[in-house]
Amino acid sequence: MNYWDAFTPGILLAALAAAVLPWVNRRNTMVRICALSVCIVLLWRYMIWRIGYTIPPIDAPADFVAGVIFTGVEALAMIGSTASLVFMTRIRSRSADAERNTPW
Repeated sequence: MNYWDAFTPGILLAALAAAVLPWVNRRNTMVRICALSVCIVLLWRYMIWRIGYTIPPIDAPADFVAGVIFTGVEALAMIGSTASLVFMTRIRSRSADAERNTPW
């Protein structure tokens, strides 16, 4: 596998997103849920690959411990990212609050 083969799916997905997302209604909850679901699936697909294929073998204890620690930190970051994406599926118009507090 060369670099082009590895980057092609990401380039195609980015091009599809750039072509479709400007035309959809961003206030539509289903659109946000679909877009964020794709992001969450791709995040966790990466995390499964990270856990399954990149942790060093247990035969090298120092490398294994370092790999597990870094993977654990990365997994915690993924949990935080997933929570952020889930929270972003909902919006609330704060225009009335902003106008009411303009003199303040």
